[in-house]
Amino acid sequence: MKTRILITIIALSLFTTTFAIAQKTAGKANTEAKQDSSIKREYVSMYYNEIIDTPCEPVIVDGKIYNGCCKFTSGQLRTNKKTRYSTDPFSGEKVDKATAYIAPDPNKEKGVLYFESKENYNRYFKQLNYGQYRKIK
Repeated sequence: MKTRILITIIALSLFTTTFAIAQKTAGKANTEAKQDSSIKREYVSMYYNEIIDTPCEPVIVDGKIYNGCCKFTSGQLRTNKKTRYSTDPFSGEKVDKATAYIAPDPNKEKGVLYFESKENYNRYFKQLNYGQYRKIK
């Protein structure tokens, strides 16, 4: 009985330490990521590329944070590399969603677009004659 309790305590300690390290790593990755100030990154499902009503589950892959809105999408982000990338609509270049500049998609009510930089975001919307696009409620 005492052995089981000791093993449980050790397992919980290891889990807590691992979780704390992941959170610290996640914090560093989030400070490097850029986004439209009207969008809270933790509310973007990076699988569906949409803003959702509740915070997403952080998925850490190679030290970068992606957001999944459920177990399925989190699993896809973790195992399917293609789901972690998008195309910058201005430059046409491949962009990592974890480090991309995220902005609202003018063609989808809750959709988002991923850009290499804020400059590309501004150029894209200027090209569309939108100027700076709408703010999210």
